[in-house]
Parts: sequence; structure tokens; C-alpha cells
Amino acid sequence: MSSSDYKPSEHIVKKTGRKSRILFRIGIALILMILLLFFITPVLVSSQGGRNMIVDKINSVIDGKIKIQKLSMGWFRGIELAGVRFDDNSGRTSVTAGKVSARPSYPAMLAGAITLKKTYIDEMEIKTSAPDSAETQSLKLRNINAEIALRPLGQKTTFDVAMQVVSANDISDIAAVGQIKTSEKGWSLEGASGQVTVEV
Repeated sequence: MSSSDYKPSEHIVKKTGRKSRILFRIGIALILMILLLFFITPVLVSSQGGRNMIVDKINSVIDGKIKIQKLSMGWFRGIELAGVRFDDNSGRTSVTAGKVSARPSYPAMLAGAITLKKTYIDEMEIKTSAPDSAETQSLKLRNINAEIALRPLGQKTTFDVAMQVVSANDISDIAAVGQIKTSEKGWSLEGASGQVTVEV
């Protein structure tokens, strides 16, 4: 048997080895891309451009406008907000919070749901005014601890919240738990249904 009889086998071996090297390089490239996204995502989200993009996205689906002075994100420490303010479109309700920290469930976010675990709000103040009055009423909340599973429109959103309501002469502890199914039109109590339990 001559040596020329082995040439087809040698050709197959070389071709198989070449394919293996190509697949190996593709695998390495994919791993590097995933690692790059893992490390660069918190930087992008914490940047001014990332913050503006998130704020614009939120404002496009709520009945009002939200402002955030500072936003920072870390895969292990969660999300921290500072200088948060919300004003409704009527101009009669405003909500401010000094500091907000939350630990979102990133796997749930990939599935299309926003789940916030161990959410803490240091100080919150709600100001409201009646349509026919210039007088403003203020309500102060503090030590707000919450767990929220925010689902897409038309689905059930669940929440478990505990907080303190601060008045001039007293501090009241309030706990609320419940589930609300929103309408498919927008984030509003109009057309919503569900159950809420409040303990004071």
C-alpha cells in the first residue's frame, strides 16, 4: 500500500482540526464579549447618558415627570438613587426622596418583569394641593422598606411595604401588602383591580 492511500484521511484530519480551531476562537470571542458587557453595563448605567435614557424611558410610561440627580449601579450592591423628584401632569402632586436604594432581580428583568428586593427609601415627602386652593398639604415618610414585583401592563403587580409616617407630634408605623392588576392602557388606578391590606 502506497503512502498516497492516506492522503484523504490526512485531509479530513486537517479539515476537522481547522474547524475546531475556528469554533474555539468563536467561543473565546463570545466569552470576552460577555465579560465586556458584564463590566461595562454598570458604568454605562451610572453615566449621565445612561441616567437620562432611563429617566426618559420612565417618563414615557407614567402620568408625570421624574427627575434623578444621581444614579449608580453595581451588580452586587444594586441600584442607588439620590435627589429623586416626581411631579404629576396636573401640577398638584409632587414626591421627593433624598436617597433610594434597591436590589433588583436581574434574571427577572431579562424575563420582562421588574422585581425590586430590599428596597429602602430614607426620606420621602409628598406634597398635594386641591384644584381650587393654593394651600399645600405635606406628608413625610421615612424608613421605607419594600419588596415590589412590577409586571407589564395588564398583569398583576405585587408589593410588600413598611414605613413610618411622621407628623408634627407623632410617628406612625404603617405596613401595606397587596396585589394590583393594572389596565392595559397605562400605569394608573383607573381600570385597575386587586387587593390591598394596610396595618396602622
